[in-house]
Amino acid sequence: MLKTLFKLSVLISTLFVMGCAAISYQPRGIRGGYSEEQLGENSYRVTYYGNGNVSAEQAMDFALLRASILLSEQHHQVIINELSVVIDNVSIGSGLYAQKPTARLNVSSTSAAESQKLVGCELLRASTVTSLSDTSFLIDVNACINTIKTKYSLTEEQLAQP
Repeated sequence: MLKTLFKLSVLISTLFVMGCAAISYQPRGIRGGYSEEQLGENSYRVTYYGNGNVSAEQAMDFALLRASILLSEQHHQVIINELSVVIDNVSIGSGLYAQKPTARLNVSSTSAAESQKLVGCELLRASTVTSLSDTSFLIDVNACINTIKTKYSLTEEQLAQP
């Protein structure tokens, strides 16, 4: 009986740890995720809150992905007006800390050719250290969605979340 309880507690603990360690594209919840705020007719502020297992790059990818999905139905190109990544050190007890990145960007859609250079989401990520508040970028939303979807092996069901 005691062995069975021990095995059951190990199994439950393992499942709990695996669930907390998951990196996922999802609406904001206990394990992090994205949120958005509509700023205007075709503009949004998108934020992705990472957990201790999400890198700054992943947080930025998922914020870009959410922004691209929000505006992809009406427009093929999106202007990123502001992008920042903040990494907080959060105490997890016993003197240990976890890094939790938060990526935030303001986006607006455009259907006309703009003066900004069209960049891929990979180039945008690579050029961002912490903040790009003085520069705007134009991205192709469909290319960005496909790139990030492939990189993280996301399914259509995952992308269709509200």
